[in-house]
Amino acid sequence: NDLKNREYYLVSDVVDTFECYVVCKIYDLMGSLQFETEMSQVINGQGSILLDLSEDKVKGLLNDNALIVFQFKRQEGEMSSRVFDHILNDYDKASTTDVTLSINKIDSVAKTAILKIENKKFVRNLWVSSSEFGIRFDRNFVSMLPGNSYITITFEELPELSDFKIMWM
Repeated sequence: NDLKNREYYLVSDVVDTFECYVVCKIYDLMGSLQFETEMSQVINGQGSILLDLSEDKVKGLLNDNALIVFQFKRQEGEMSSRVFDHILNDYDKASTTDVTLSINKIDSVAKTAILKIENKKFVRNLWVSSSEFGIRFDRNFVSMLPGNSYITITFEELPELSDFKIMWM
């Protein structure tokens, strides 16, 4: 295909037929929005539909590194997203001084907290781990554009910042 052998599909595991609203955004690795399109797809039971990101639509944007974000409304009405790296060339990788982690919004009753990741450069496949047992992350192994990103955690016992480790590619 004309996306450097990459195709993107909307896949459903729901038996019912429903209309799914999809937004696709393409960013450069500095975080600038380069392209945005909206599409509506009727999902007819379990199956998959090829999403149209043909070259005539994206106009050469995928000839360089990019981050592709799909946001879609699930059958239950909740929004979800999937992020894909489109890395074709070397890029300026983030060093340990470019990325910081902090713990925010601790709720000791609900046993949740928000991890804030501040990164000055693109971070590919960031992975957060904890030395404490029972920590659960709402997402992990995610690529992040420069700026602030947040990961919600649940815990059995309140962790300390020193319990966490972050790594990336």
